[in-house]
Amino acid sequence: MRKNIWSIAIGLVLAVIGVGILGNALFNWNFKIFIEGWWALALMIVSLGFVVKEGPKLYNVASLIIFGFLFLRYHVPALEKIDLWTLVVGVIILCVAAQIIINAIN
Repeated sequence: MRKNIWSIAIGLVLAVIGVGILGNALFNWNFKIFIEGWWALALMIVSLGFVVKEGPKLYNVASLIIFGFLFLRYHVPALEKIDLWTLVVGVIILCVAAQIIINAIN
């Protein structure tokens, strides 16, 4: 089931890109595939794919949160003041704590 969700997600992303490109050609839209911070968004999508495919694990949830923040940081001026390394350490500690608690419950 998770593999199907990942395939559907890839298909939807490609459909959006196709519609955007057609809109550029036919209706003079201003659709861009590569926006500022596209690399962080791409890494966030890959991380989300791993969360869906493998289930929530420490490394894939932490990477999703960190890359998500990187993407937002360059597009929301208020987030530029936040220290990235402090955020990374905090996210990793929280994910480790959550993993310990989940393992203790199971």
